[in-house]
Amino acid sequence: MAGRPPIRPRLAWQERPPSRPRVAWQEEVGAPQEVTSPPQPNQLDVAQPLQIDADALPVNAFLSGYMDSIVSFLGSPEKEESHKIGFLMDIRDLCDTSRRQRSPMGLDVFCRRYELAENIEVLLEEEPRDQLRTALRQIAMRAIAELSAVEKVLEGKETRLLQACFSSVFSLPPEVEDMDRYLYLETMRSMDNMLQALLLNSHASRVSDLLQNIFQMLLTLSSSEREHVRQRAVGRIEGLSFVLAENPTLGLFAEYLQPSERTDMVLVFIEAMNDSSTFGKEAARNMLDMVKGNCNFWLVDVPKITSCIYKTLGCINTAPARQSVESLIVPMADKCPGEVVLTLLTIAPPGDSTALALWEVMFSVPQTLQNVLKELLIQLQDRHYRVLYTHQEDTAILRLAILASSDLQDEEFAPMYLVMRFLRQRRPTMLSLLLRGMMTLSQTDEMRETLFFVQARKMEVMLPDLMWVLQYGNKTIKMKALVIFRNVMAQLDREEASPMAVLLAEFLLTFFDDELSQLRESSISLFRDLMKMVVWNDKREMKNTVQLGLVPLFFRMSDQVQSVAKLERDRSIVQELLSQSLLYLRDAQASLREAAVRFIALQPLEEDSEPSICSLATQTIVIVCSSWKRPRSRWTLRALCCWR
Repeated sequence: MAGRPPIRPRLAWQERPPSRPRVAWQEEVGAPQEVTSPPQPNQLDVAQPLQIDADALPVNAFLSGYMDSIVSFLGSPEKEESHKIGFLMDIRDLCDTSRRQRSPMGLDVFCRRYELAENIEVLLEEEPRDQLRTALRQIAMRAIAELSAVEKVLEGKETRLLQACFSSVFSLPPEVEDMDRYLYLETMRSMDNMLQALLLNSHASRVSDLLQNIFQMLLTLSSSEREHVRQRAVGRIEGLSFVLAENPTLGLFAEYLQPSERTDMVLVFIEAMNDSSTFGKEAARNMLDMVKGNCNFWLVDVPKITSCIYKTLGCINTAPARQSVESLIVPMADKCPGEVVLTLLTIAPPGDSTALALWEVMFSVPQTLQNVLKELLIQLQDRHYRVLYTHQEDTAILRLAILASSDLQDEEFAPMYLVMRFLRQRRPTMLSLLLRGMMTLSQTDEMRETLFFVQARKMEVMLPDLMWVLQYGNKTIKMKALVIFRNVMAQLDREEASPMAVLLAEFLLTFFDDELSQLRESSISLFRDLMKMVVWNDKREMKNTVQLGLVPLFFRMSDQVQSVAKLERDRSIVQELLSQSLLYLRDAQASLREAAVRFIALQPLEEDSEPSICSLATQTIVIVCSSWKRPRSRWTLRALCCWR
């Protein structure tokens, strides 16, 4: 039997001093390394050619070619870059071919005998930290990925290999990303694939420890002072999170992560939504969805996550990204409302728009709103935490909390509200928040039963202020006020709603021609509902208001927004009555005919910029003029004014 080649703990041409254990992932990548003298020629120890022992290494002749090449490299005194790459490719192909041919027996013995993992580590550590010239790094990581499939070859060696990979790649200067973009992206892709392979090929008993170890290293690097190091680490965390989400078996092992580690991962996902982040927003959104799918597991440190959400939202301008981040506040407020409320009251400066946006998100969900209002009532009574709002704003939201949480009698409500008047809030953002709360309180049957303002006397007290909101609020505020009116008026008895319906209907006329289609549609829809609420003694007054709205309602039947036009086509009476107004064009009095023409405003349209409108106006004028010569109809003014 031929003698076996000598076993070497390291490459013969690169002896190293005894290793001193260190927590590799806690060192800053790119930190100064211990300088050692290059090996001298007389230190080389040439390896003997491989002698396959059939009993110890039962491999086929095809695999032995890779083995011969690997051993030849280890024994060669010259190590050119191309030789190193060839050595790594041989390791990769040896393991890959063995796996595909299902002939791995003896491969583990060979890999451990020649310490292939340790030799890859050496090659990675030798790579220059200031440039990315070749594919050596990516091929080395592919070789590690293939070695992970060879049983027990990498056990106990993953940490040093990962440190070598992270240090060799993350420490590269940021400009290498642009110098050879393809080479850089392939290198990072190879790292992601290597991390995935290490987890998927690891024995079930070791997966949790390995996963925790990897995340510990990456989370530490994600806190680096150097931005490019942070970004590269976060990118790898993002990739690993996909692996966890797509592999239920691996996802179970995430349960072994410590609470602080889970929190750090959530913070990474949130910060990845930042506008300046280079990572895919869709991927980050998917990870946040994963977090929301198991809130109790991931959302552990509520104050820390709330602070991160608040800080990151200030750096996000796109609506989808903001919604993904903001939505995390709801499950946390349901789980720990006191911690969320106290954190926001503590960290946000007076009148802060980001904090108000988060309050509005919480005010949009019925159960969350109830929980938050209870906590606000507690916290806002403590002057130590009155830092979110100015005194006036603080009082406004406190008063909403009081009214929403108190079971006030009718006779108690009026004097209390007249003192509070929280709807007379002139700051649009705060008024919008208050109205959002009232919208949510009025939209569910369960909450309507105890709702503080869904009673006639209470609504009458608030009516002037809600009218004021409709008159002076911006479009968003007006939309919210209309929703509140619609929800609340629908809950009142017809006798109670009738006088308020008459007053409100007149206000709505000004919105029929608003430039915002949603406001037009909401106002017309509410106007229709109000007409049905009027009882007999209020009908005459309502009739006058309806007649004022006939012309705009008629023309809105041609609204380009179909939802608005449909509302009008549902009223056949509108078209019938408006068609009768053409009688004025045939009146015996010239002044009335002139008034009718001016009212319909046909002549100015002859010069309209739209040719079809110009032509139609001219044709209509011709028809109208010719109609004056015809006999008068028996239609009367009474028919026009009749309201059924």
